[in-house]
Amino acid sequence: MEDACWHISIKMKHLISEKILIPEGISCQFHSKILKPQDLHLRNLPTSIRKKANSNLDGFKTEGFDSAQNSANFDMLKEPENTPRTSVQGFLTCSNNKVSLEEELNLPNIEVKVSSDSVILECKKGNKNDYKKIKSAIANINNLFSGLNEKFVYKLEACNVHFPMTLKTESKKLTINNFLGEKTSRVAVILPNVDVEVKGTQITVSSNDRDAAGQTAANMEKATKVKARDRRIYQDGIFITSKPGRKI
Repeated sequence: MEDACWHISIKMKHLISEKILIPEGISCQFHSKILKPQDLHLRNLPTSIRKKANSNLDGFKTEGFDSAQNSANFDMLKEPENTPRTSVQGFLTCSNNKVSLEEELNLPNIEVKVSSDSVILECKKGNKNDYKKIKSAIANINNLFSGLNEKFVYKLEACNVHFPMTLKTESKKLTINNFLGEKTSRVAVILPNVDVEVKGTQITVSSNDRDAAGQTAANMEKATKVKARDRRIYQDGIFITSKPGRKI
């Protein structure tokens, strides 16, 4: 099936069906979910649903909330009464005795069937683009299965060339002080269910959710981005040195 994508035309419609076996000890369930407006705002949903979520966010009170500096922290949002909810279909929940993970499979024209031992992705009239979407969904589902058995670990290193920076982890953020001698602290958001360990200049990010661990590591790297300076001289920052399965 590796070369099947090249035999599927964009114009011609074909029956595409892929089957994923569920490992032993793991249960899967495909269901819909009612999300709050702030949850919809953070997800990669269709434009129509995202606009509806943004309109619902207008009714929230943002006390002490700076969306430009920390757009992923919605803890300070106060939800008014009678806030509308939006039901979104396409959530696959996989769990074992200890961990439960969820993946959004909002795929147009693609049907998801879950049985006791397998997950089937089927498109009755699909083209090459639908085949690519199915293959991407299969990779995400395999990451769910792997995350139930062991955590995904990202390793980062803080490099000090001009000024020694200090790192401090709080409840849901990593505070970076004295970066390039700045008086204002820089903040990197730590996503839920992600463990962050700081030892000197070494930072370890681990989570059963690969997307959450990777996004948290990217937030730390992005928080120390240097602008309007020569990067050959100002090489300070936090950099990812190791990803799950490979070193950089």
